[in-house]
Amino acid sequence: MRNGSLATLLGAMALAPLAVPGNGMAQVGPITYGIPTPPAISYAVSDTMLITLEGGPLGNMTMTMHLQMRLDLEFAADPDGLRVTGIVAIEDGGMSSDLMGDMPFPGEALGEQTIEFVMNERGEVQALSFPELAALTGLDFGPTNDLTSNLFPRWPEHAIQPGDTWVDTVEVSPEMDFGEPGAAMQATTITISSYTFVGETNVDAGDVLHFAVEGETVADMAMELEGDEMNTMMTASVSGYHLWDADRGVVVQTMTTTNVDGTMEMPGLGAMAMSSVQTHHMRLIN
Repeated sequence: MRNGSLATLLGAMALAPLAVPGNGMAQVGPITYGIPTPPAISYAVSDTMLITLEGGPLGNMTMTMHLQMRLDLEFAADPDGLRVTGIVAIEDGGMSSDLMGDMPFPGEALGEQTIEFVMNERGEVQALSFPELAALTGLDFGPTNDLTSNLFPRWPEHAIQPGDTWVDTVEVSPEMDFGEPGAAMQATTITISSYTFVGETNVDAGDVLHFAVEGETVADMAMELEGDEMNTMMTASVSGYHLWDADRGVVVQTMTTTNVDGTMEMPGLGAMAMSSVQTHHMRLIN
């Protein structure tokens, strides 16, 4: 049995479509990532999650979680593509449940963390340094297996036109040490995402390209905490969209909704059915 920690699921979803396929656009692309103008950008991120546990010794239980972050990123050239460095500022967050009431995140869980990774022009991440935030929030569960997938959807290698669809598969197998004796997590997630180029739309940033995304994820997670083991098996379906500013070469907005179903086995509590609905909103703020 593998050891690990129950990951908090950060995921997300789209609301109504923002553009109509076949709006007269010609082919665009191939779309690629480069150094944006200016090379420093910031995002505001808001996540919420409603979790329901069924079958425990205390009966059914409902929990909610919220998290607000700011991402300040800077881009530079790298031999392997682009190097992205920056700060992740966790500004607010907390949980509430039927049994325990409101539980804001402790002060040490808030504050700033560093992020650094390298990616190629299609958006494939080749190196990632994101340890402390990963330990706090766990896995991003859905077509966004890590925060970089939210920022950087993977583009096809060819030109596209409205109505075109392509598929991308991501497998993530992180191992996390939570800095405490006996606290660690192992997990494997496999996500298959389908992207569709919807067309052009207009938002505050001006004319942008609208890409719908749908995905399916299977996750197998295990944790150990002070000698006790907990295992979780989950599947998730996600739908949403990315808005892309072709002039600046950045994602200006992401909205997703994730529906999760699975089982969680905890020492002394047995197996419990678990379901959740997660929303994710990320928007460019400069």
